[in-house]
Amino acid sequence: VQYANEDHEMADAMVELLLAGGANPQIENRNKLTPVMLVNPKYQDIKAKLEEASVSYNMDDSDIANDDEFDDDGSSSEEE
Repeated sequence: VQYANEDHEMADAMVELLLAGGANPQIENRNKLTPVMLVNPKYQDIKAKLEEASVSYNMDDSDIANDDEFDDDGSSSEEE
């Protein structure tokens, strides 16, 4: 993130690579700042990737709706 001002394309690629490798986008530096806090506001594309990754990083199976119980019309697939 810190190098985005020098080479935006390289910074974007580095963020994608780190996130794809499972890096925690919420980790704080010694000043208690996260990557999304450090992104220059003019680089909304990098900020959006980090924000999306932060949400995904915190999700677990309990956050995902289980739609298998319902048919396409919204009714229960179990017959009574």
